[in-house]
Amino acid sequence: MARSFGTGSVDGSAFNPYPHVTVGRHTYGVKSRTVFEATRSHPVKIGNFCSIASGVVVLGQSDHRTDLPSIYPFRTLFFPRLRPGGNSNVGNLDAVGRGPVVIGHDVWLGKNAIVLSGVTIGTGAVIGAGAVVAREVAPYAVVVGNPARVVRHRFAPDIVARLLDSQWWDLPDEELLALEAEFYDPNIEVFLAAVSRLKAV
Repeated sequence: MARSFGTGSVDGSAFNPYPHVTVGRHTYGVKSRTVFEATRSHPVKIGNFCSIASGVVVLGQSDHRTDLPSIYPFRTLFFPRLRPGGNSNVGNLDAVGRGPVVIGHDVWLGKNAIVLSGVTIGTGAVIGAGAVVAREVAPYAVVVGNPARVVRHRFAPDIVARLLDSQWWDLPDEELLALEAEFYDPNIEVFLAAVSRLKAV
């Protein structure tokens, strides 16, 4: 049965929709079919304030091996069913992957984007609709296409560094409430100055 996880709680605190997946506070759009095959060795971590569009898929340990005679999952689907007394509910014994998936804070994953195992997406990045992300995405980069490629960065490098240093996504909700005007000011310096004042108190 499909379940919508939304923000997971009324207060927007972090939550864990199912094993080996962590989702940060106020992130929205994670559904029961968003993440496939997250495992202990291939966990998925999604940061705070992320925007996940419909149809997004994050792949954990779900790849097929290509170095063997066949790519078919024999240990999972063939041998257990055909051997006498075999157990057909053995779980996926064949899947492989490239490691954990880490999605930073304030990331926007566009409709039908696919994130492959082992990928890290930096804070503030934008993943275009339908993009297939097979390698690391730098913070505040905008990527599109298959395979995903950088088309621009949201801000100049010095602004990116200051945004990352601000760690505004970790501020308490009460302090973020005071930044409503600054969140909508197109002059990023106004926002950065306001966050600095809050953190100096």
